[in-house]
Amino acid sequence: MTQDRELPPVRKAIEVGVPPAEAFRLWTEAIGRWWPLASHSVGQADALACALEARTGGRIFETTRAGEEHVWGRITVFAPPHRLAFTWHPGRQPDDHTMVEVTFSPTGEGRNRGQGLTLVLQFSSQMAPFSRFA
Repeated sequence: MTQDRELPPVRKAIEVGVPPAEAFRLWTEAIGRWWPLASHSVGQADALACALEARTGGRIFETTRAGEEHVWGRITVFAPPHRLAFTWHPGRQPDDHTMVEVTFSPTGEGRNRGQGLTLVLQFSSQMAPFSRFA
């Protein structure tokens, strides 16, 4: 039996080759173009598309070839062009989720000065048994 416990956030900062506003737009409006559905979806080979409803309370979901929808999470903060936060539970019940926050802000460093984002994964206690970070 795994003991319930809070895990520290996992933080990853990366520089991207576009300004923060463009990175936010690509993350939210174009998720269906860059998300690897074949390997990262509930429907696997039957997954046809994924989308993000660009508003607080909106869904992140996939659609299968049969027309079924699988909700991966819900937007908890939608603050263009700087911040996006959502629950994350693909293939699991909504209460069994991880919190994800993405901030889009100038980094002030590197060759893409002013063009960066920080991805913060906050694992809920329910996720501890599923996390290699536990």
